[in-house]
Amino acid sequence: MKRFGLLGAIAVILFPLWASAGATGSGEIRVITRNLYVGADIFRVINVEPDGILQEIAAVYQTVEMTDFPSRAQALADEVLATDPHLIGLQEVSLIRTQTPGDFLFGNPIAAEDVQFDYLQLLLDALAERGLNYTVAAEVENADVELPLVITGLDDVRLTDRDVILARSDVVTSNVVEENFANSVIVDLSGTSIDFKRGYVAVDAFVDGRPYRFVNTHLETGGSFGVDVQILQAPELIGAFADEFLPVIMVGDFNASPDDPPEQAYQQLIDAGYSDTWLQFA
Repeated sequence: MKRFGLLGAIAVILFPLWASAGATGSGEIRVITRNLYVGADIFRVINVEPDGILQEIAAVYQTVEMTDFPSRAQALADEVLATDPHLIGLQEVSLIRTQTPGDFLFGNPIAAEDVQFDYLQLLLDALAERGLNYTVAAEVENADVELPLVITGLDDVRLTDRDVILARSDVVTSNVVEENFANSVIVDLSGTSIDFKRGYVAVDAFVDGRPYRFVNTHLETGGSFGVDVQILQAPELIGAFADEFLPVIMVGDFNASPDDPPEQAYQQLIDAGYSDTWLQFA
């Protein structure tokens, strides 16, 4: 397992101590967890003065273009080819759409629908180019934010954030959960209120005849921006899977660390009986 994500986030794999992977018999299950990273710090527009917001939104969009997810998708597909995981947990699976001319400044009556970057489809295409057959087993739509984009004209840009589970073609999945957290950060952007939702997805997966519960999530960022919300999201996540009788593999960008104060998400998960596999392989 490796460290990935934005703002010091940790992508972790967690097992409940009461239901380790070996509890269902011999063999192994291979999983990958990756934060695909939208490509820029989208929250940097929050503290900008009103007269600089349009310029900052344009700068963020151009940074996303330069971080070139299509090329990054090829690199991730190479990793999947090399490791051949049964299941993949993905966070920040962005869908970026535009509208020309934009209508945000006129009440935004029509949502932007012209796809510029669909990170999910780009990754699936890259996998298929390598002869890899993965399908979407679960997908939850989180924040869906549209803002004005002024570069060469007045356009709109729309970011839809998703968490996704991909399953290899020979892995049978069922019992799908696709949920948003009840607690989320509400951002005020020059009088526009933005509900930045996060979520989680889960499936039952059968690998070599053995069942597992596979969970993928993205908790809110830590630090002063979102830690209060993260502290509330962690119990939601724990409670959603507290009664599972299958071995649970929980992956995600938890934005959490063993060095965090004990009331935060990492220790909440450990206290709930999960074991951090990062500590086993670090």
